[in-house]
Amino acid sequence: MKKQIPVCILFLAFQTLFGQVITSEPAFPTVNDSIIIYFDASQAVRQDLVGYNGDLYVHTGVNSTAGDWKHVVGTDVYTNPWGHNDVEPKLTRLYNDVYKLVIGYPREFYSVTSPSEKIYSFCFVFRSSDGSKQT
Repeated sequence: MKKQIPVCILFLAFQTLFGQVITSEPAFPTVNDSIIIYFDASQAVRQDLVGYNGDLYVHTGVNSTAGDWKHVVGTDVYTNPWGHNDVEPKLTRLYNDVYKLVIGYPREFYSVTSPSEKIYSFCFVFRSSDGSKQT
């Protein structure tokens, strides 16, 4: 008789062995929580930012009932396209390859003003200050 290992145990083992690229505080945030995002570049599939010593920025938005990648912070196709360090959020380096981003309350951070609009997920592209390295 074959024994089956529950999926949750396999997931926890995988998580423990391989770590995560992005974690959050709280671990399972809601739109009513003040949220902190942690980014570990050493765990990313694309290793462009491993060992990078400059400032790190994030291109970020949300998937919501309004559609994919809406409410992008600091980006306007006409006045502030991708890669403007003065308007896109800058991450705080905690130690080698690990950074944090304080989102606070997501509806405020992403300017989701309609109470009927639901936020399903956050979207992130982490990048170097000149945009040449990203993950």
